[in-house]
Amino acid sequence: MENLPGFDKFKDIVKDFDLSQYLDRRLVSALALYGVAKVGYEALAVPSYGFWAHYVRPRMNLKKRFEGADWVVVTGASDGIGEALCHQFAKSGFNVVLVSRTQSKLDKVAKEVRELHGVQTVVVQTDFANLKTPEDAEALTRLMREKTKGLSVGILANNVGVLEFGAYHNTPLEKMFASFAVNIAAQSVMTHIFTSKWQEERKGKRCLVIDYSSVVGRKPMGGAPLYCGEKSYNAALSRSLGMQYANQYKADPVNKPNIEFMQVYPNSVKSGHMNPRGRLLFTVSSEAHAKAVVD
Repeated sequence: MENLPGFDKFKDIVKDFDLSQYLDRRLVSALALYGVAKVGYEALAVPSYGFWAHYVRPRMNLKKRFEGADWVVVTGASDGIGEALCHQFAKSGFNVVLVSRTQSKLDKVAKEVRELHGVQTVVVQTDFANLKTPEDAEALTRLMREKTKGLSVGILANNVGVLEFGAYHNTPLEKMFASFAVNIAAQSVMTHIFTSKWQEERKGKRCLVIDYSSVVGRKPMGGAPLYCGEKSYNAALSRSLGMQYANQYKADPVNKPNIEFMQVYPNSVKSGHMNPRGRLLFTVSSEAHAKAVVD
């Protein structure tokens, strides 16, 4: 680069450049102080708040916040993050509806949740990969309504997901559409089921939908393009619904439910088949992650 024409002249200009020649010195000092404060905030305040929120302050009383709600629905509940969420919600006093594909795993987790936390459980066996037509969505709606009939559900955790790596053009179409079903249709239909249910059952009361996106939904990576696009959809739908239902409740706080939406953007979590070995830097356990979400 030093051999480029004009480089020496450019170097001299940079070396002799003094911002105070063009701006008041007090303004330059103020900008410098702001920079120091910003760096200090990012380096100290955010981690300090995280430490206080997750290790020092008492756990939030969710039963009080979601008054009258005794049940939580968790999808992908048979292992990983979903299993950990079941335990954390049960620890907070909620009964749990566990939704997943494998009956034996569901029964095992449900038994552990009941015995460890003294709560009730309901298991719903369904394979979200088969959720590909309106008829499939209607069948799931009937199943969930039957299983949650008479239950005061206040929280839905849309956690279920699959991760596909590899070249996009090599992805079998059957696997592609199964991924759409699990990562997109499941969230869309389950949210439709419970936002509809809450219109009648939670009038004037707070409810919550927890939607799982991913850090790659914000910053895509080349190794899993299908997953990145699906995770972007999860977040976008959740944020849009949050605005819609906030406006609905604001217009009629007596006759409409106060449905909140929370987006979760995990980075690397040691979780079942999604990241079983947890080899990435800053990987956290499913238990630590779930505790942070429920706290």
